Amino acid sequence: FFFSSRRRHTRYIGDWSSDVCSSDPTVSVLYCRMKKIWVDHDGGVDDFMAMVIATLIPDSQLVGVTVIDADCFVEPAVQCSARVLAKLGYKEGEVVVAGCSFTATNPFPKAWRGHAYNCNDLPCITQIGRASCRERV
Repeated sequence: FFFSSRRRHTRYIGDWSSDVCSSDPTVSVLYCRMKKIWVDHDGGVDDFMAMVIATLIPDSQLVGVTVIDADCFVEPAVQCSARVLAKLGYKEGEVVVAGCSFTATNPFPKAWRGHAYNCNDLPCITQIGRASCRERV
């Protein structure tokens, strides 16, 4: 599944079960049926919540999070995404977290793009320390 706040919909993008299945009989059959999820968001509070909800979907695995430019500043949104995942118990590198290097054609004014800074300042996020993330791609 692919969640994207910019596209305002969720769509199924293929059966990736072959990517996670193994010929090793010790691998759980349930794990082989897991669907991979990638969350693409624009750094809003609703998007961070969608990322949390995506981790709760049964028989699925969150494999990546990307932040796109336009409605937010990318760097703080990437940092907050990594911090939220760390708070949920994900280890660094377990889920790809990256920012998009493309610049939006008509981004929101700077005064409207500070959601990720606000989220980074929440006590539940700041208490876990600085989580590192991948470089922008």
